[in-house]
Amino acid sequence: MALSDSSSRTWLGYVTAEVVYQCISLCDEECLACKNGVISPLLHYHNELNLKDKIQRYLGRVNINLDSLFDQFILRFGWFALNRTQYIQLADIFLSVSTPEAMVYGKYITHQNDYAIHGQQASSTATDVADFTLIDNPEIIESTKKKKVPTATLR
Repeated sequence: MALSDSSSRTWLGYVTAEVVYQCISLCDEECLACKNGVISPLLHYHNELNLKDKIQRYLGRVNINLDSLFDQFILRFGWFALNRTQYIQLADIFLSVSTPEAMVYGKYITHQNDYAIHGQQASSTATDVADFTLIDNPEIIESTKKKKVPTATLR
């Protein structure tokens, strides 16, 4: 397969986003508390599960039309010259061998492609995640060394 690394990884991110969306939707649809009008979020099943658990539970029930999804993908990204057969085959293989862990930790959706995959414009005021990473920001490390953190006491 002659696949562009950038477009194929973005394609797998796009497929992953659809899988995640469907898993979340299935979990929400099956919540008895939602169906019965229960108000407290503590009693809603979909609030109890983390994302990886939702993918684990519902991955086998996800139904993706790869032809339609590929059409949406090329329209969104403008990559009209991509080989349809190869990309659909890649996605089919990806879906048949992927685990919930691979989807969550596989980095198919990144900070760089998140907005594009989910169909939104990047915010001009968005802060780079690196700005909040202590390892990458020596100013934060220095400022935390200078401050004394108060300790709480129980009475």
